[in-house]
Amino acid sequence: MTRLSTVLLSAGLAAGLAALAPLAAAADTPCLRTRGIDGFIEATTSSIVMTQGQRHWKADMAGACTDLESATNLSAISRGACLKSGDKVVYTDKLGGSRSCKISALTYVTPEAASN
Repeated sequence: MTRLSTVLLSAGLAAGLAALAPLAAAADTPCLRTRGIDGFIEATTSSIVMTQGQRHWKADMAGACTDLESATNLSAISRGACLKSGDKVVYTDKLGGSRSCKISALTYVTPEAASN
């Protein structure tokens, strides 16, 4: 009986640790703080790559964003300390008007991928 309990406990512990693995991976991903955005590159109507020092994040937009590819400056509005899906980018279009777009997904671009 003791041996069976130990096996079941070990299996339960392994399953619990496996469930926590995605949370640990998410915790390792750097946070893009809205006040830390210092530039942007590779803008299209559907995505933009924002920079913070040597780090890059690709923001995919929810739908097409008019004139995002020719934005002259950019800021972000977040519901928390770190930018995430559902937050917004606000930018100035080529005619000087202010526009905003909702972020559908935000992906950290590793230095290895950025150099390729």
